[in-house]
Amino acid sequence: MARIALIGGTGTISAHCVAALAGEGHQVTAIVRGTASRGPPPSGAKLMCADRDDPGALARALTAVTPEAVLDFACFTPDQALVLAGSLPASARQVILVSTVDVYGLPLPRLPMTEAEPWAVPASPYAAAKREAEDALAATLHGAATTVVRPTYSLGPGFVISPFSRDGRTMLARLRLGLPVPVPGAGETLIHPSDATDTGRMIAALTLRDAAFGRDYTVGTPDATMTHRAYVETIAAALGLQARLAEIDRAQLLAPGGLPADSLYLELTRRDLSYALDRVLHDLPGFCAKTDLATRVRAWAARHDPADDARLAGEGEGALVPATGRQGEL
Repeated sequence: MARIALIGGTGTISAHCVAALAGEGHQVTAIVRGTASRGPPPSGAKLMCADRDDPGALARALTAVTPEAVLDFACFTPDQALVLAGSLPASARQVILVSTVDVYGLPLPRLPMTEAEPWAVPASPYAAAKREAEDALAATLHGAATTVVRPTYSLGPGFVISPFSRDGRTMLARLRLGLPVPVPGAGETLIHPSDATDTGRMIAALTLRDAAFGRDYTVGTPDATMTHRAYVETIAAALGLQARLAEIDRAQLLAPGGLPADSLYLELTRRDLSYALDRVLHDLPGFCAKTDLATRVRAWAARHDPADDARLAGEGEGALVPATGRQGEL
């Protein structure tokens, strides 16, 4: 079995990738900044501490592992991509860069979006930096094949978004308190949530697979697109709760001062989001999704103390709903 290094490895997606690789008998090392606040990696893997932004430290860690494949879950900027390219040992045959579907830009030219469609302008600084990181790695990496994977919005213990925010805690608080949850318009806009287990297993299956060398993929749960309304209802059902939704007029949301400048809605979720996974499924024949969003949502919710719900319910997007909770309620 192969020696594999992950930069990162304890996150929402990467932990599932580690588990899948270790389960196949590979020697897996997760390189992280520190272990004090991290749980142990899955059985069969080990942690190594190194700062991925320090070229010397990262090179020493990778040299010690002598990996045949390096999976980078923590590359967010072109500078970090250059550090990765300059730190690879000669043993590395493949580098998997974990990017994001946000690099495709918005609006999507077709639904579902394929990798081959023309890309639009990145809708956020995060997306722009990820696209630049992809380009920087492609331009500088020599001696190892590159595989780029772009996860859709993969839900797990550390990550559940709402239609308005990357941190779905206000949505969770309002659901647990029985308060209406705001949705843009009538909640008909599309989103593509994935189970982080599917995403992690898919990335693991592409590791050291010859067909994946030099390829790029959208990864996640296939055929998982749903409306914002269905998304909130799915999260509520996972928690054994009844979803009450409050329609928020789109003109209000897009008016000056209608939302914070960093709202997820302004840069992302006001657009329809749906992604095709045909390319990765073609190269991974027999891959079977094991989607269980309910388990991921419950694990995420369990990390957040209900004692904070009353405070959180009125913050952020919660402030969009009138105190009566009746405006546009579905």
